[in-house]
Amino acid sequence: MQYISTGEWTIGMRLPPERTLASSHRVSRAAVREALAALQLAGYIDTRVGDGSYVASVPKPDFERDRRTVLAGIGITETLEAREALEVACVRLAVRKATRADIARLNRKMRDLSSLVAKGELKDYLLATLDFHLEVASAAHNPFLQSAVAELIERHRTYQWLLHERYTPHTAQISLRMHAAIADAIRRKDLSAAVAAVTKHYDHYPLLSAPTHKGKIK
Repeated sequence: MQYISTGEWTIGMRLPPERTLASSHRVSRAAVREALAALQLAGYIDTRVGDGSYVASVPKPDFERDRRTVLAGIGITETLEAREALEVACVRLAVRKATRADIARLNRKMRDLSSLVAKGELKDYLLATLDFHLEVASAAHNPFLQSAVAELIERHRTYQWLLHERYTPHTAQISLRMHAAIADAIRRKDLSAAVAAVTKHYDHYPLLSAPTHKGKIK
C-alpha cells in the first residue's frame, strides 16, 4: 500500500508481475498473492484474470482507517484459506451423510439467498451466506468440523463490514450461483462436483474475481 499512498503507483497503473514483486521484496509468490488479495478486498487494486493487477484507488489521508481496512482484508483472506480446507472436508462427509432434513435446510437457505438477492438486500445476503456455510458443516455430522467452521465464520463476521462496502448486485449474482452449485452437488450426492464447487467458491471468491469498479474488469 505504501507505493499507492506515496503516488509511486498511480490509479490505472498496472502492478509489476508477482514474480517481480516477490524477488524485489525477498518473499514468496504465495505471500505476494495473499497481499494482493488483501489489497483487492480493501478496494485499492483490481485484479483482471489473465491480465494482472491495477491500482483502483488511492488511500485517503486517514492512517487508522487505512490500517483497519488492510488488516480486515488480510483477515478475510486468511479465514477464506482455512474455511476452504475445512469445507472441502465437510462436503466430502455431507455427500455421504446428509439427511433429508439437512437437504431441506440447505434448500431453504438457497431460497432465502435468492430472495435477498432479488430484493437487493446485499448486506443481509452476505450475512445469510455465512449461515449457509454453517448448514453445510452441519450436514457433515461431525462435531469437530462443525465447531471449527463455526469459529472461523464468527471470525469472518468481524471483517464483514469491508465486504458490505464493496458488494454489488453483479457480485451477489455470481456468489448466488456458486452457493447453488454447492447445495446442488450435496443434494445429488455428487462428490466430485461438491468438491469442485467448494474449490471454485473459494479460489474464485466473488469479490476477488468479479468487477468491483465499473469498467475495470472485462
